[in-house]
Amino acid sequence: MTLRLSHGGERSRMRILHHNAHDTAPAAPRAGAVGALSWVLLLAIAVSAPFRSGWLQWPDAPVLAGVPIFTALIEGLGPLIAASALACFSAHARRPVTLTGGRPARAIAMAVVVPLAFAAVGAINGHAMSAALIGTTTLVYCVMEESAWRGALHNRLSGYAPTRRALVIGGTWYLWHLSFLAPDTTWARELTALGCLMAGSLLLGRLADRSRSIVVVACFHLIVNVLAFNTLAAALSAPQRFAVAALCLLAWWPLLHSARRRGPARRAPRGSPKRLSRG
Repeated sequence: MTLRLSHGGERSRMRILHHNAHDTAPAAPRAGAVGALSWVLLLAIAVSAPFRSGWLQWPDAPVLAGVPIFTALIEGLGPLIAASALACFSAHARRPVTLTGGRPARAIAMAVVVPLAFAAVGAINGHAMSAALIGTTTLVYCVMEESAWRGALHNRLSGYAPTRRALVIGGTWYLWHLSFLAPDTTWARELTALGCLMAGSLLLGRLADRSRSIVVVACFHLIVNVLAFNTLAAALSAPQRFAVAALCLLAWWPLLHSARRRGPARRAPRGSPKRLSRG
């Protein structure tokens, strides 16, 4: 006895197969990968370093609700421009990780949570608008960074083993920051920063493989920035930063959990008739 789906069920199955094939990209060739990595790093440094180091400053940069939005975002232009250039010249840099991945609604919902969580925490002190702007600006900055690290470079280096790829990208991420050029730097500080970025690259690389979304990865990058590194988030007190992180993670959990339970494929519509035939 064989079981055959009706035309409606067959169409649903074909849509699923097309969706999965669309999200899956062949591994990028290793040839040229080192060259691509090198010029992405150099271009990202060339664009961002003058602003990150303070060599170039805009005294009259726009400030909205007390938040230096322009100054914060321009530092992230380097990775974004480098990622865009790599994607223009290499088709292997465009997939499988894209801006919103295979589930755009989930990525957008996670992004919307960020300014709401910041606003909720900031409202306690009457600064909901400023806090929401800090959250939005930080997230956009993280998306700009991740467009290169877990976006274009992650895709372009897909021919390498995941751990090796993540460590190479982590080292590139560290070099881009140029923290070792600071006059007050120490070996202990630099080794700690390198270790944190390597560990973060391993975790975010795995998340990129699972979600295939730059926005989803950027959301978790934001949590790290809020708790430790980001200068914008320094405007919030330590309890406020922990509260923001907790609210975001609590709101994201059902979104990630429901997507994991659904899996990559969808069932045929419940109303699809089935026909039985003897074979």
